[in-house]
Amino acid sequence: MTKVISIALGCMITLFAAPSLHAAEFNSAQFLGIDRNADNIISPAEAATYRERLFTNLDLDANGSVEFEEYVKANQLRAATAGPGSAVPVTDAYKRNDENGDTVLTREEFMAAGKAAFKALDTNNDGMISQPEFVAPGL
Repeated sequence: MTKVISIALGCMITLFAAPSLHAAEFNSAQFLGIDRNADNIISPAEAATYRERLFTNLDLDANGSVEFEEYVKANQLRAATAGPGSAVPVTDAYKRNDENGDTVLTREEFMAAGKAAFKALDTNNDGMISQPEFVAPGL
């Protein structure tokens, strides 16, 4: 009997949690941060401006490229208890942006990856990203 109650409770939790998990895919704060004119649509220009801001924030030494260590520091990927030079595995997100795999992101690589992400998110091919099409962190 306890096993049946546990299974039923698990099913109920899954049913009630599923909608909230789906809702978590849409990050309204990030969408609004990209949609600068607040028209509920992200244009290619808004996406490019966002990517430029993001690249500038990642390029800690302002030399026009983002080495993986800069990315680690900017995104605080190293555990607080780890030493300053401790190894951090290259993330999938970084790899997606690093076209040639040299662990140095150029502005061109970063912007090209952003254009590819924009195109992938624009599921209706209208050249814009609506709220339903937007999935964070996508761009």
